Amino acid sequence: GAQVTFGKDIKATITAGRFNLENNGDMMYGIDGLGNTASYQGIEVNYAKEGSKLRAGVGYHHLGLRDWQSAMTDYHAESANLWTVGFGYQFTPSFAMNAAYAKNTAGEYDGKYLKDYTIELDYKGADPANKGSFGVWTAYRYLGSQMSVMHTTYDAVNVGQKGWEFGVNYTFAPNIMGTVIYFNGKDIDTQSDRDASKLWARMEFFF
Repeated sequence: GAQVTFGKDIKATITAGRFNLENNGDMMYGIDGLGNTASYQGIEVNYAKEGSKLRAGVGYHHLGLRDWQSAMTDYHAESANLWTVGFGYQFTPSFAMNAAYAKNTAGEYDGKYLKDYTIELDYKGADPANKGSFGVWTAYRYLGSQMSVMHTTYDAVNVGQKGWEFGVNYTFAPNIMGTVIYFNGKDIDTQSDRDASKLWARMEFFF
C-alpha cells in the first residue's frame, strides 16, 4: 500500500492498500484463517502540538472483503466501516490518562459486538535504556468481536472480552525489560457474560 502524512501540529494521514488476513491471531472474530486479502482505505487526523499536554485524534478505516459475509453468520455486509476517536492528557510528567472509542457501522450484529472503548491511567513507564525505571497502569477495556481488527493493547485482553487490566513494567538492566499484566472481566460473546481472567508476562530484550 501507500501512505502520506502532512501537517505540523495537526497532522492528516491517508492510507490505501491491501491487508493480509491470513495468520493474524488478533483479527475480528470469524475472520482469522480465511487466507484472503482485504482492500483498505483510511484517513486519520491527529493533534499533538509540541509542549502541549493534550493529544487527540479522529479516524475512519474501511476494509472490504466479500468473504466476510459468508464467513460471519448474520453479518450481512461485505465490508467494515470503522470510526475512531481518542485523546490523551499528561497531567504531570509522571501521570497521564488515555481514552479511545471506536465503532463499526457496517454489519447487522448486535451493537455490543460492533464497538470498542478503553480508558487507561498511567503512572510513569519503564524505559529500556534506563535501569530501574518502571511504570504501572490500570485500564478498563472493551473489545467487541466485530470491531477489533488488530488491537494495540497487550495480549492480556482478547477480542470479545471486557474488563479491568492492571499492569506493571520494569527495566532490570539496560535493554532488558519485563512486563506483567493481570486481566479480570467477562466474555462479551456469550449469552451469560462468562467470567474471564488471565495473568500475562513477557521479558523483552532490545538490540
